[in-house]
Amino acid sequence: MKTLADFLLVTIPHEQLLALQYQAIPQDRPEILYNIGSRSYQPLNAVSVGQKATAMLIMALSDGVMPIVIDQPEDSLDIRSIWEDICVKLRNGKERRQFIFTTHNSSLAVASDTDCFTIVEGDASHGRIMYSGAMHHEPMSEEVLRYLEGGVMTYQRKFTKYYGDRRLQSRG
Repeated sequence: MKTLADFLLVTIPHEQLLALQYQAIPQDRPEILYNIGSRSYQPLNAVSVGQKATAMLIMALSDGVMPIVIDQPEDSLDIRSIWEDICVKLRNGKERRQFIFTTHNSSLAVASDTDCFTIVEGDASHGRIMYSGAMHHEPMSEEVLRYLEGGVMTYQRKFTKYYGDRRLQSRG
């Protein structure tokens, strides 16, 4: 390989070598299909922005051992995709890989079984860490509830609107 590289570098001008990448276009391009439901698959150019974002996140989270950092991965996703496509992958993959996300989405933060939360406040020129730690250490659960749900009152109101108490009793 070294002999070939040395030969090419000596006999062909650098500009021509660099131009080769634009002349040899691969013919075997993979086609990525997204499951839009009922075992129906569509190419990525035919699905919505949210479905494209979901497909890209699924690929990013599916393989590897290197840490992954994503700023607000829930943007453009519907809440069902956040749970089914993202949270489940995070829960299953967190022993093999570190995931670092910024999010305002309580489903992503809490339902994915996050090990460590860091709550940051800031303005245009400064940021500061307000709280950091595991959910089971005080005051973390209270602060996560306040920052991601709007507080206990908001959470209780939503729970009541969803008839949460009746749903829990029917499962018991």
